[in-house]
Amino acid sequence: MTRLWYTNAARPKETLLTGLTRDGTFLIEDGEATVPLEDMRMTERVLGVLERTEDLTAKPTLWSEGEFYGRRFATGVVCPALRSTMRFTA
Repeated sequence: MTRLWYTNAARPKETLLTGLTRDGTFLIEDGEATVPLEDMRMTERVLGVLERTEDLTAKPTLWSEGEFYGRRFATGVVCPALRSTMRFTA
C-alpha cells in the first residue's frame, strides 16, 4: 500500500482510526506484490498496528502532504517507514 487517505479518528480514546487506501494497493503473497486490489477501507487501532509492527527503517524520512493544498498548508512528519500487518474490509 502506498498511503492512506481520509484517515480520521473514529474513537480517539481507543486510538481507533478509519481511512481508505490510495495510490496503489497490492496483494502480497510470499513477500511479493502479486495483483492490484481495489481501494479498501481500514478501521484499526493505532496501538494494534504498533503491536503487530514487523520492521522499521533505520533512517527517519520526511513524509509530507504539502502539495495537497498547493503549499498553503504545508505539513509533514519525520518518522521511519513501518511494516505491520493490517486488516482491511472491502
